[in-house]
Amino acid sequence: MSQQKNHSDQACQELLDEDLDLFFQEKVVVFEENVLRHGSWYTWGEIKGKDEWKEMTGVIAKLGLRELEGFEDGRAGYEAGLNKCLMDQLKRLAGTSQNLLAKATEIIKTLIE
Repeated sequence: MSQQKNHSDQACQELLDEDLDLFFQEKVVVFEENVLRHGSWYTWGEIKGKDEWKEMTGVIAKLGLRELEGFEDGRAGYEAGLNKCLMDQLKRLAGTSQNLLAKATEIIKTLIE
């Protein structure tokens, strides 16, 4: 159990240690995108998974980073991520509302119902 906890603590520290990582912000975007696309299994695989899961989520993250770089560079065939599309749509629907959070909550409730 102690070894598993140390493995989990180390994984969390690696995710949080932005001073050592020049691509920290990009990794955050890719992690969020992969959670949106793949759900909780990706999150648990990345944070608490054993070697096989770490390897799989690592490959997925590298692909996600490649997609993000392609989109940012404007290369053909690379589209905006799901997170960006959802946020852009939310901003479009909310308009220039003074109370964006309340308006966003209202929009999300309407979409869910």
